[in-house]
Amino acid sequence: MRKIVILFLFGLILATTVYADIFEVHIEEINARVFRNETATYKVIFSNNANVPLSFRVYSPDVEWNIKTDPLDEYLFQVYPGEKKEAIVSVKPTESITLPGPYSVPLNIRNEETKRLEERTLNFYLRSEDAPKQYVATILANIESEQLLDPRKPFSLKILLENKNKKKIEGLSIVARSELDNVNLDEKISLGSLEKKNFEYEFELNSKQKPGTYKIDFNFVYANETLTKEEQLVEILPIIPTFEKETYIEDGFLINKITGEYKNTGNIASTQKVFIPLGKVESWFSSADQEAKLVSGKEIGYEWELTLESNETKNVSIKVSYAPIIYVLLLLTLCVVFLFVLKRPVTVSKSVENVHIKDNAVIGFTVIVKLKNVANSPIRDIEVKESVPDLVIVDEHFQSILKPEKIVRTDAETIMKWKVEDLEPKEERIIRYTVKSKFPIVGQLLLDRTQATYRIETKEKMSFSDKVSLGPKKE
Repeated sequence: MRKIVILFLFGLILATTVYADIFEVHIEEINARVFRNETATYKVIFSNNANVPLSFRVYSPDVEWNIKTDPLDEYLFQVYPGEKKEAIVSVKPTESITLPGPYSVPLNIRNEETKRLEERTLNFYLRSEDAPKQYVATILANIESEQLLDPRKPFSLKILLENKNKKKIEGLSIVARSELDNVNLDEKISLGSLEKKNFEYEFELNSKQKPGTYKIDFNFVYANETLTKEEQLVEILPIIPTFEKETYIEDGFLINKITGEYKNTGNIASTQKVFIPLGKVESWFSSADQEAKLVSGKEIGYEWELTLESNETKNVSIKVSYAPIIYVLLLLTLCVVFLFVLKRPVTVSKSVENVHIKDNAVIGFTVIVKLKNVANSPIRDIEVKESVPDLVIVDEHFQSILKPEKIVRTDAETIMKWKVEDLEPKEERIIRYTVKSKFPIVGQLLLDRTQATYRIETKEKMSFSDKVSLGPKKE
């Protein structure tokens, strides 16, 4: 049953790690140069890239070396998915190793689930007993920090240092360098005998730092020698806040300009819709560039879609011009003045009635001319001139009170003139006369305009009626 479970786990691991190793092992030297009675130390870092927990066994196939792990109680090192775990491996030579000098210590790391074996070599240097012993400082370092960082907030970092020797360490330099803006460190500290000590630091990040993964390198230097190195990976998150907005209004004569200034305070490019509200009346007289869209809803105004890079600023504007109102008022005023100037105090209208038709042809009709004083003062000495074509004969038995003063006949027309001595305000006079056709008129007959001539103060004025067309109705 156990074999089946192991095979199942192994198959699952292979299925989920097609493009990468399911685990990684990294070894760093802590103190590899020792005397016979001392122990060399190394740091082993396990990385689990699989989707299930993995267990590792650490041992040496060479019996000439004594291998111990810290913590000692872990026979197998279990590492959970996506996790990194550190272990300290101590190496001490047996009595069979006597000659000073460099040695290669074989170290096997076996994954229990996949049975995969990593064969590594530890560089070991046995120092000569004849040489004067010098103090070798040995420390362990562990870095703790947040992995996902908001660049607008302070970045906190904790360093745990442990002095592995009994002698106090004075003037240990902590040196940190990073691609992150403002994250650099160079500080000297001291550690007591076998002391463990926490050091906490806080950095103000650049709020416009581009999103991505950044590495922080740590070097711990003592007496011009690097005792150990560490690195920490952190990720800057993308920050996409609402664009900051400032509104400016420029008031001018009949023209106002509203400008919206928008700024992207995030650390990545962003596309957002921005809106400048207007009053209903303002919107009637407003205009904006082609990229803007006039929106009507709960609020009326213009909307833009802006794309801004990090820390970029862009302006949009609306122009509200009340000049068209003035233009319309001026035009209306001119029209009123024009109409007043052109308006005639005497109106003349012309119509026909009693049209006699025989065999679908006009043989006679009555013409009615109306004069009316539309002014507020009387008008004197109005001369009315009327003409009819030679196709018809005017009946000289005029039915109206007004009789023509003169009738002139020519080959082309008959001209009649009336004299109206006075016409009081709003008074109307009617001229009526009857004509007969010399022969039946089959087509349309056009009667010319009636003309009224009079004087206003010293200026002679004329008023005209419309032309009148008549003829048999078409079936």
